Amino acid sequence: MIGTALEFSRSDKNARAGEAMSMKRRGARLAVVAVTAMAAVAGLAGTSQADSTGRNVGYGQPNIPKAVACVQKFYNHYVEDDRGRLVVVDGKFGPDTDMAVHKIQLLVNQRFPGAQLQVDGVVGPRTGHYIIGVLRSDWFVDRGYAEGCAQVLPG
Repeated sequence: MIGTALEFSRSDKNARAGEAMSMKRRGARLAVVAVTAMAAVAGLAGTSQADSTGRNVGYGQPNIPKAVACVQKFYNHYVEDDRGRLVVVDGKFGPDTDMAVHKIQLLVNQRFPGAQLQVDGVVGPRTGHYIIGVLRSDWFVDRGYAEGCAQVLPG
């Protein structure tokens, strides 16, 4: 909220520069996370994928609210859409969260060529594995939050 208020108080030129810098910071963070996530995911490949006993997230799935919220927060932190639009973190699986899961799956397939996730809008064990791997490898993510997501997401 504060960032949004500050953006409106700047001139258009400064606002665009601020947005560009924010995108650069996000891009740099994503690059670091992608490299560490690849190492983490490669390390997990030979072990049990994660210690999760979670259920799938998606239409027609049990959709534990905490698991849905983890997916929503993950999307907002790492992906977002082309217009910078975020999904509401409400723990409810709906059309916006479905779109977010599809985009997460597409992005994982692009960044990790061996992933070959089915882009179906369902966070199952394979999609959950990648989400958990990225959360666990990102030094900027609270460990308790990452492990909490690992407990409720399939992986």
